[in-house]
Amino acid sequence: MPQQPCVVLELDDTLVAEDRVVIATACAEPLAREVCRASGLQDVEVVAGSFTTHRWRLPHAVPARSHQEVQALQDAGTDLPVDHAYSDSVSDLPLLQTARTLHLVRPSERHLPVLLRELGQDAQVIR
Repeated sequence: MPQQPCVVLELDDTLVAEDRVVIATACAEPLAREVCRASGLQDVEVVAGSFTTHRWRLPHAVPARSHQEVQALQDAGTDLPVDHAYSDSVSDLPLLQTARTLHLVRPSERHLPVLLRELGQDAQVIR
């Protein structure tokens, strides 16, 4: 199954300087860190999927999704609930449900009704 692409939102420098910003993604960690570095976000924390190796197969990414992503954030020292969570996918429902403020970033027409039903109408939809 192909991985979802990483989404990087533009963050104001003062936000990054004053607040703890954690990028949580199912992307493999080296890719997520490189995308953040190339976007000028080298000072943010990254919680991402990992690579695994096997004697008889090529290395492959093991995504941190759904409840695993929330656990990975807690393992990284993130207290719940988080202040803001941004996502476009129903696979992030567990993370979105731990947030005080929800931001749905360009969700698909298929995912939007499910997200709004599960999260309520308070979620901010960013097109």
